Amino acid sequence: MALGYVDCVEDGVTTRHYYGNPQDARKAKEGLGDWMERNLKKIGVTENRYQEAKAMMGLKKSCNCSARKKWLNDVSAWWRQSR
Repeated sequence: MALGYVDCVEDGVTTRHYYGNPQDARKAKEGLGDWMERNLKKIGVTENRYQEAKAMMGLKKSCNCSARKKWLNDVSAWWRQSR
């Protein structure tokens, strides 16, 4: 089956419908923050491990991961729109 997408306009709202491999649809919607989180988890870097490592070094345990992830997603969405 061919992979791709179709933009549908209904009541002035454009939505993108993907067909083919569902993994491709997920990757197309994911931002840079989501990509970073997914790939860091693959190598064992999780939010908890990051906080534990900071605590072992005597640093503050907070990581601000969700705010950083949101910022990266916003930047990547802006980048896609500006191109």
